[in-house]
Amino acid sequence: MSQVVLKKVRCKTLATSPCGRGARPPQIVRVAGSIEGHRVVRAMVLRAFAKAPGSGAGCCGFGALDRCPCHNSNIRLKHLFMSTAKRAGETAERLLAAATELFAERGFRATTLREVAARAGTNLASANYHFKSKQQLYLTVLRRHLEETQERLSQAGAALDARTVARLSAAEASEILGRRISAMVSFLLGPPPAPEGAMLLRELSDPSEMLPWLIDELFTPQLSATRSLLRRIAPGLRGRALEHAALSVVGQGVFYRVMLAVLQHWN
Repeated sequence: MSQVVLKKVRCKTLATSPCGRGARPPQIVRVAGSIEGHRVVRAMVLRAFAKAPGSGAGCCGFGALDRCPCHNSNIRLKHLFMSTAKRAGETAERLLAAATELFAERGFRATTLREVAARAGTNLASANYHFKSKQQLYLTVLRRHLEETQERLSQAGAALDARTVARLSAAEASEILGRRISAMVSFLLGPPPAPEGAMLLRELSDPSEMLPWLIDELFTPQLSATRSLLRRIAPGLRGRALEHAALSVVGQGVFYRVMLAVLQHWN
């Protein structure tokens, strides 16, 4: 993502702005710039002052306050950097969308950062600036998927914590488990089917070095939540029987995603 730093730029051209009050110290203009280089910041400052129109006997030689760079420089800089930040955010979003598509189509190993940048309509330097590496980009896509998953479960009234589960009756636990399954299957199958689903299947069928992270952050919590609900639904389940039941519930969602093309053909 874009990193933002604060720099102080000393504007010598404004060192003797009388404004009817005599000389004053050089103005310190605070500007926000990307870490790509201070030369970019300096160039933007100079551009902002150069664009100030008019001349006259007023403040800093300008005839009116609204044309005075002392008055408008910070406003111009703010607009410049807001525009730059907006463009950087849009580029990052395009990169994430392109990466999600390509990772879903080809998997982690067969996708290059250069291909992601090309599909996003930008260059490799921009991709490296925002995400540093293909691994970091892949993790960012997965983290966003996890956030969306949690949001989807919350909206379905199926988010869980240990205290909530401990107070559930068997009927309530069954209802929440049904909501969780419905939310996940709807996400995986669509319409339209989420590309993250294909991305997860490719990771499972051709594991990369990212699989351990995915297991820890996605599959283990999902399996643990399912196991906790099943304990409330069927208190007699223990040990391997409980584990098999939890795997069966989670696995059915994966099964239907794997069989999606067949299901679409049948329908």
